[in-house]
Amino acid sequence: MHARKDYESEAGRLLDLAGHAPVRCLDVGCGTGRHAVALVKAGATAVTGVDPDGDLVEAAFARALASGVSAATTFQVGRVEAADPGPYDLVTLLFNVVNYLPSADALAELFRHVATFKPRVVAFDAWAPRVSGQSDITRASRPFDCDGTRLVVDTTLRFDDGGPGSCGMQRSVRRPNQDHGQVVEDVLLSVWPQEVLARVASDAGFAVTVTTWSALLGTDHAPADPEPMLFVCRPAEPGTSPSPTGGT
Repeated sequence: MHARKDYESEAGRLLDLAGHAPVRCLDVGCGTGRHAVALVKAGATAVTGVDPDGDLVEAAFARALASGVSAATTFQVGRVEAADPGPYDLVTLLFNVVNYLPSADALAELFRHVATFKPRVVAFDAWAPRVSGQSDITRASRPFDCDGTRLVVDTTLRFDDGGPGSCGMQRSVRRPNQDHGQVVEDVLLSVWPQEVLARVASDAGFAVTVTTWSALLGTDHAPADPEPMLFVCRPAEPGTSPSPTGGT
């Protein structure tokens, strides 16, 4: 469903941010391994991926094998605590991993654990709270190809589910000529304000820059298409009080 992303460019830019080789990476919430494979192809020495969904981890193994990078990748079922202790040069939490956390305590614990890996760079993205004027229910549909079959993914966001600071998201997949499809994801997301996410990362010892993928890659982005925030975090200098900044 997410094949249209430019994984290669994203991986290359992340490795640029991480600096000198070798680069050992941890991909938290690795899904089917697209970013992990792209990171190896872009020059990462080794990539470990963790995800609580065993089916996705199995798909990541298969993707790495088919891409010829299995020797440089390791995938484990579990959350961040399942990963080897590192150290890691680059830690990624992409595809809005933080939005799936149920509480502020869980969010803070995640970043405290990430800090133990002593990474040079942490990169994570997150859906922002709805913009002014956005309706309580937002729907979007787009086509995609899966193994040669043309399908459509329908996404429905319900901002009135669960009260302030949350968003119900349901995704279903159908054939183009069908009215209804198979539900593949139905979850209540936590919609964290930018200031909260930046503060949690700062409290864990990181200096935070807030940007977007399009700004980081220098690509155009349609204003009508919501884009998640992208946070680039580096260890704060000793004795400083890191604060979030905008831009790259």
